[in-house]
Amino acid sequence: AYSLLAQGRTVVSFNDHWRFQLGDEPNAYRSDFPDSKWDLVQLPHTWNAQDATDSKKGYSQSVGWYRKSFLHFRNRAKKQFIRFEAIGQTAEVFLNGQPIGQHLGGYTAFTIELSQLLVEGENYLAIKASNIPNPEVPPISADFTFYGGIYRDTWFIETGLSHFSFGTFGSDGVFAEALNVSPAKATPRVFGKVDIDPKGEKPATLLAVLRAPNGAVAAMLNRRNPAQGAFDFQLPPVSKPILWSPSNPVLYALTLKLQSSTKVLDSITIPLGFRYFRFTPDSGFYLNGNRMRLNGACRHQDLAGYGNAVPDDLHRADMQALKDMGGNFLRAAHYPHDPAIYSAADNLGIVVWAEIPIVNAVKDSPSFTTNSRTMMQEMIWQNYNHPSVCFWGYMNEVFLALPGKPDSLRQAQIAATVALATNLDSMTRRADPSRLTAMALHNSEVYNQSGIASIPQVIGWNLYHGWYHDRPDMVGKFLDADKTRYPKRCYILSEYGAGSDLRINSHQPEIYDYSNQYKLRYHHSYLQQMNARPFVGGLAIWNLVDFGSEGRAETMPTINNKGMITHDRRKKDIYYYYQAAWSSQPILHLAMADWPVRSVATAANHQDTIRAFTNSSQAIALYIDGKEFAPALPQNNIATWVLALPLGKHTYKVSTSNLAMSDTKVVEVRDIPLTPSALSNPNLDLAINVGASFQYYDAATGTNWLPDQPYSQGAWGYIGGKVFRSGRGRIGSQSLVKYTHHQPLFQTMRDSLTAYQLDLPDGNYEVEIGLIEPLRTEANVVYELFTAVPGKSKVPRQFNLYVNNQLLLTDFPNGYQSHEAVLKKTIVAAKAGKGIKVHYQTKSGGALLS
Repeated sequence: AYSLLAQGRTVVSFNDHWRFQLGDEPNAYRSDFPDSKWDLVQLPHTWNAQDATDSKKGYSQSVGWYRKSFLHFRNRAKKQFIRFEAIGQTAEVFLNGQPIGQHLGGYTAFTIELSQLLVEGENYLAIKASNIPNPEVPPISADFTFYGGIYRDTWFIETGLSHFSFGTFGSDGVFAEALNVSPAKATPRVFGKVDIDPKGEKPATLLAVLRAPNGAVAAMLNRRNPAQGAFDFQLPPVSKPILWSPSNPVLYALTLKLQSSTKVLDSITIPLGFRYFRFTPDSGFYLNGNRMRLNGACRHQDLAGYGNAVPDDLHRADMQALKDMGGNFLRAAHYPHDPAIYSAADNLGIVVWAEIPIVNAVKDSPSFTTNSRTMMQEMIWQNYNHPSVCFWGYMNEVFLALPGKPDSLRQAQIAATVALATNLDSMTRRADPSRLTAMALHNSEVYNQSGIASIPQVIGWNLYHGWYHDRPDMVGKFLDADKTRYPKRCYILSEYGAGSDLRINSHQPEIYDYSNQYKLRYHHSYLQQMNARPFVGGLAIWNLVDFGSEGRAETMPTINNKGMITHDRRKKDIYYYYQAAWSSQPILHLAMADWPVRSVATAANHQDTIRAFTNSSQAIALYIDGKEFAPALPQNNIATWVLALPLGKHTYKVSTSNLAMSDTKVVEVRDIPLTPSALSNPNLDLAINVGASFQYYDAATGTNWLPDQPYSQGAWGYIGGKVFRSGRGRIGSQSLVKYTHHQPLFQTMRDSLTAYQLDLPDGNYEVEIGLIEPLRTEANVVYELFTAVPGKSKVPRQFNLYVNNQLLLTDFPNGYQSHEAVLKKTIVAAKAGKGIKVHYQTKSGGALLS
């Protein structure tokens, strides 16, 4: 984020050799505090790198102390500062036992002067960080993990006694923009603040030098005797500037030097990009006079194994992945991101929507308003010099918490939120009229009824038709209806997505099954609908990467898995679908990586679907073990074959002559045994995912759990019952299941079934039965361990479970807690051609099986 210059200013990382302890220690600020037994850590660091994604509910929201001793040999002709890029979520800073500053908010930088308290020799710096929820500090509620710690870089800065001011909301105090930009000419403007020390050398000049990408001087201005405080001036116009864009992300370099008569007191180099843009209600976003669809994704900042303490090179890798996908747009959700992200966007050519963490709800208090305004100004001034940033966002789904509130509280909440939005929007437009204000809304009419949707210059709709409700093909109708009512609005589809678990695949994908196939169906539908609506100026997939959300308990607890890339940064097949749709580079991808072991019912002549993603318009050839099949012509970037696949491991290849490209995958195809001859295989492991229509692959054991089916004679399947569905008709239970690594196997189940029959040949079998109790209430009565609550009601259900008349469970769920994985194993003999039967004695409620 900084240029290290030989004169004027030095900036050195301050990340090494910190001592850390989780938990409060009242005397840790003192210089003489003994910390030798504390952990030795390197920044960036968070104390939630592991506990926020483990199998236990909750994570540490606590105080953490950091201490660092360092030697300093004071130069009285210099001033010293420390800059923290971010500390989650609040911080107090002490130097040599004295408080020197504090900061509220976990996503923006702050700089504190050290000079006055530094001593010759050894010094002691102590930081008290906290991620304990604070209702006065946004965010107060959100679908992501609130990590704690000094999780971004820290810098030691030294300048002359007179220097550019660090007092402008944690920025460097120097800002640049391009005025009246056109292909013919542009005028650089430079403004900022200078702090002049009365005891030091007075600045004689302020020199500004703008260099073109080739290093040549493009403009220069020398201001003599700069005054204390603000400065604002224009450099000579630049003729025929090279314009910044995603296809040509050219940056100029602006160096400012504050000089005395004998030396450089302070200096800094910042990027300057020449570009101009606008947003129209009918045809969306224009950059440098050309219409450009903003195609991209949202992103959260954490990574598996790191939490949010992610090194800069891994931040940059995410941005490169977005660029390689064909993306030209990033919604940096839901808070200001690491400076490396914005610098990467500048260098790669990615347009950015930046936003502050006002998510789900606001608090109606003066402190919350003040903190929100401060966060907004910190974000603006710390990122002003990034040409990639074109949108300042300040709220996301802020009415999400309204349902269920009494009407009086609801109306008060709406009024307070509208007032805060008006406040932030007007402040932002005054601070930076060169960019657009933005807000993201969820599917609720309250945004229109309250008028809040008319406040920002651009609105983003976060829409999940076909995931949380409705069907995917309904999203276009929603946007059309809103556009008809509000024709002057500027639209971005700021979130849309569907979850996927790489272990889950389906021949019959359906909503909320977390299969990779439903995710493709969802995104394919959305993309075609948006391509048909030019008034939607941008798309931001939710999400670029899977991310930590500790409160989630779906197939991958603690993880929101709607990403194009996994939490540990493996690209899913869906990533390549978008690459084929958006990239200008030749793309051909055989979409079988997410389903490398699949089962098909060969006895029923089941055929499987093979897909390849491509931006070729020519026919794609398919080969299996070198045998060529009829080529397929791509439709909307997908070439499709429906074939009876050979069993076993085989090599699949797609190629196209006009792209001179190919892609190869090795895939294992297994049989779904249906007939007595298939079931008689003595080496067969028959693993059934009861109550589910999808396959679940356990890579550790190589087991492919088969989708459920109704019983037919000579095969296997359920007798009676129904698929268990939780709220909104979702498949299975959306809660954390204890004591298992296989959440999807236990979350899905069949309810109220009569029996489960397997027509296996005679012999001895090891049978393993798994199930949970998914309900916590009945008629609003909460049950403790599912024993009866005296005077209120009976337990929700009670049954005995048998396998071939052998009792395996008695009075289930008596003795078990809700969502506790129960696994029972026994040896059973199939005799007289009757196979194996799981059956029940039901006493109340309905019988279950997972």
